Amino acid sequence: MQNDKIVEYCTTVCSQIRWKKSHKKIFSELQNHLLEQRDAFVEMGDSIQEATDKAILDFGDPVCIGMDLDRVHRPKSQYPLMILLVLFCLFGGLLQFFCIQSTSAIADMIPQAVSYLIGFAILMAAYFIDFSILSRYSLPIAICTLAVVLIACIPSSGRHLKYYIVWLYPIAVSCAIYYFRTKGYAGLTASTLFLLLLIICSLFTNRIMGVFLCLFSGLVLLPLSVFKGWFHVRKIYGFMICMTPCLLLLLTACAVYLSGAGRTGDEYISGLLQEIVQNASWLGMGRTLSSPFPSMFHTDYILAYLLYRHGWIPLVTVIALLYSFVAVCIWSAARQKSMFGKLIAVSIAGVFAIQITVYALSNLGVIRPYVSTILPFISYGSFANIINFALLGLLLSIFRNGEVMDDRVAKPILTRAGWKRIRAIIHYEETNGQ
Repeated sequence: MQNDKIVEYCTTVCSQIRWKKSHKKIFSELQNHLLEQRDAFVEMGDSIQEATDKAILDFGDPVCIGMDLDRVHRPKSQYPLMILLVLFCLFGGLLQFFCIQSTSAIADMIPQAVSYLIGFAILMAAYFIDFSILSRYSLPIAICTLAVVLIACIPSSGRHLKYYIVWLYPIAVSCAIYYFRTKGYAGLTASTLFLLLLIICSLFTNRIMGVFLCLFSGLVLLPLSVFKGWFHVRKIYGFMICMTPCLLLLLTACAVYLSGAGRTGDEYISGLLQEIVQNASWLGMGRTLSSPFPSMFHTDYILAYLLYRHGWIPLVTVIALLYSFVAVCIWSAARQKSMFGKLIAVSIAGVFAIQITVYALSNLGVIRPYVSTILPFISYGSFANIINFALLGLLLSIFRNGEVMDDRVAKPILTRAGWKRIRAIIHYEETNGQ
């Protein structure tokens, strides 16, 4: 068959490209272009054989084309972000070491050092995997996350489960959006209801971080999917469906959290944080405080301790570097062509941005001080840092391989126009005795 020549041509082109993950996409695109060119020659009166030969001849030598594509299609290394990550970890480790003023400082840092080593191993494993495998199991991932969240609502469940499962909320919402994206208004409604269930679970487990992450999902991920037309609904109705119930419930939840009475010790910590902010200098140690630092300030409030010991300039520098890291992640996420890659990348970048923002505001006394989060890769938190390493590894995998991700909606092999064109070609062959 004449298509064998096209397949052989595309195979020869792909054999010159060393990045094997790109072969499928390049082969498909090249084959489609050749078929379109062949059909154009057929419509001009050429036979199938002549049209195929002309189309291949127009494209040129397959080896040269493959070598040119090999120079263009290569995985994009993310080593600059990895180097920045290493610097964050070194800075965090040194800062904690000098902040912990006790003879057991080295022993206290062992869990953190172990978490860094485990985290780096998980990051590298996630970096080299094919993240697109998650798209094949988007619904099971969303359902399993919801099941774990429901288990976390049980009072006797693990403390870490309640604290850190909330960081997977945006990814679970992204998976739900990706699965329901072809279902129109029903799919958008299902995705919104999935988000509402996560919000209710966050309220039940008293997790304000879950509320913040759901707020991000309701105000960014769902509207983004509607704006991009992934649900194939009218945008005005889509925005009303996904945002109205989420905003009402989320604003209610935030009002309850922010206006609620403090727990034991909150007034003391809040007062101490305000005193640190008021007495801090631009550079160097601030004025002596009226009360001594609690021991948890050396780990849980490391930015407040940095402000007191070294002043506003070092604090602003650290925060600026962290937000620069997030900005690079968001910029790279926005450039993703794959729908699934864009959703997951924006979700993870949002998780990092919310962690940094909530931690900084908590350390500066702007919001209630007992919000359970860490400063990614810097503050103390073994299990939390491992989760952040895993999320960053997945994010870097998306940046590395995102351009070859193919998440097109499954459609019939040929459209009505395609079948009409094939019938015309068959009729032409029969008429000319091919």
